[in-house]
Amino acid sequence: MGFDANEVHSTSTLFLNSENNQIRLRGNNNGGAAIYNGGTQFMDASRNLSNIGTIASNGITVTGVVSATGDIVSGG
Repeated sequence: MGFDANEVHSTSTLFLNSENNQIRLRGNNNGGAAIYNGGTQFMDASRNLSNIGTIASNGITVTGVVSATGDIVSGG
């Protein structure tokens, strides 16, 4: 493993471990950090997800009010 001024390099798997179960990413001046996989951004600094593909679920349980801006279609 190597360290440059602003980067951590690993030729193998890189694990981030934390004894208090928190790993925090931040940009300059404590701003948020965008996360990329290769050259594709999948989370922006505001924690919005993009380019994540389809999320599948066998069942979704809601205990509160469900709101939609478009049509809700039943597949059953």
